[in-house]
Amino acid sequence: MQFLSVKEIEKHHSFFYTFSKNMEEKYPDNLNKCYVYNAPAIITQLFNIISLIVHKDTLKKVELVK
Repeated sequence: MQFLSVKEIEKHHSFFYTFSKNMEEKYPDNLNKCYVYNAPAIITQLFNIISLIVHKDTLKKVELVK
């Protein structure tokens, strides 16, 4: 993850979108709450990008804690 950049993620937007949709269809909603503690800056950036394609109800269950 240390070499992953936002530019690289943007190049593969269609993959992430397709992956997200497949996961949403194949796996039921089982998550109650997910806390991510002391995440590096790239995780925050990745989360911001992924938040564009992940269902809003799922996003409400994920919390980045500093």
